[in-house]
Amino acid sequence: MSNVLTFFLVYYYRNRLRLLTQFLEHLVSEGSQDVHVHNALGKIIIDSNNNPEHFLTTNPYYDSRVVGKYCEKRDPTLAVVAYRRGQCDDELINVTNKNSLFKLQARCELYFNVSKSFSSIVL
Repeated sequence: MSNVLTFFLVYYYRNRLRLLTQFLEHLVSEGSQDVHVHNALGKIIIDSNNNPEHFLTTNPYYDSRVVGKYCEKRDPTLAVVAYRRGQCDDELINVTNKNSLFKLQARCELYFNVSKSFSSIVL
């Protein structure tokens, strides 16, 4: 387990994530490409609602499954953005079905050009 991940988990369980923002931004500005750093920063940006869609679409270093799962409870549309970026078809279908986001699901189907996994969409 990475030091950043351990550090993040301690602050996460104590509801003190905001305290890590400057530290994580400093690591990113130094050129860190560590997935755990970007996952943690993404979760903070999502919680603070500080332009999360921009982060989810432009940051190439976070893990789409981890951040998407985190978004599901907070804002399912952000989870769709994260899953679409990482091409996590099954997770995207599950979150759109569970939250009745059928219009968004149809857009993603067009975006992915009707891939095989979209044959499991329940109509």
